[in-house]
Amino acid sequence: MVIDEGSLLFTFHFSPFTAVARSFSVNPSNSSFKLVPPMNRSRVSLTGLVVLVLGLATAEGIYWFGEQTASAKSQDSEEFARAMQLENQRKEDREIETGFGKVYVTVIHAEQWWSALPGYKQAAFVIAAITVLFAAACFILAAQLRV
Repeated sequence: MVIDEGSLLFTFHFSPFTAVARSFSVNPSNSSFKLVPPMNRSRVSLTGLVVLVLGLATAEGIYWFGEQTASAKSQDSEEFARAMQLENQRKEDREIETGFGKVYVTVIHAEQWWSALPGYKQAAFVIAAITVLFAAACFILAAQLRV
């Protein structure tokens, strides 16, 4: 790219095997020519929708496949063990709440819940969360675009 008296000179090579090159000058004040294709609402919204559908379908597939694999395990013994831990947890929660507050107890419960999840559920939740955030960003950007 060469800048020459208010105009830009572009050279395009259409094939690496030929010596054919095209050059043209563009006035930078002319807004009709843009190097980046314009983003319009429909493209950005469609991108957000495609990402949302594919991401949630992927997360659901991971979750379903993991559930099918783990369904053979016995859950009766797990429920009994959780009931026993719940009583001990309440005493610890009361002590932590008096020292640090209810928000800290909630954070500890969230961390324990997350670490107790199997890996496939964690992966599905992370994929779903990232998908929803990216799609929301696309939809917000599309709402801000004029055309």
